[in-house]
Amino acid sequence: MLRILLVENDKMREEVFSSWLPENEKIVLRMIPYGNIAMTILEKDQPGDWHGIMLDHDLDVFSSEVPYRSGSDVVKVLANKIDPRVPVFIHSMNPSGAVHMQTVLEGSGFDSVTRVPFFDMGKEDLLDWLEEVEDAKDVLSG
Repeated sequence: MLRILLVENDKMREEVFSSWLPENEKIVLRMIPYGNIAMTILEKDQPGDWHGIMLDHDLDVFSSEVPYRSGSDVVKVLANKIDPRVPVFIHSMNPSGAVHMQTVLEGSGFDSVTRVPFFDMGKEDLLDWLEEVEDAKDVLSG
C-alpha cells in the first residue's frame, strides 16, 4: 500500500487526483488543506509513514488566531523530517511559490522533485510519479 500526503485545499483537485489513481492498487491519498496541520502531521509521524508528498503552495487559513502557513512553510518541515529519497510532486499554480518549494527541496538533497502546474498536468504525469513513489518505497523499506 502506498501512502500519499496531499497538501491541497481545493477539493476539486483532490477529486481529479483520486480519479486518476490506478484502480488495481492500494493507494491512500490523505488530503490536508492547511499548512500548519500538514506541518504538525509531518513533525509527529514517523519518517517512513509517507511514501510520497504532493504539494500545493497557496493553502487555506486554519484560523485567524493561528499564523498562516503556505507550502513554503511545509517544505521546511519536509526538508528536516522526511527522508530525501521520498518523491515530491509540486502541482501548485503559483509559479514563484512552486519554484521556491522546488529549490528548497532540491537544496536539501531531495532526489525526486517533480513540478507540473495542476492545469498543465494529466493522468500520465501522476502515474509516472506514482511509479517513482513505488520504486522509492521499495528502496526505503529494503
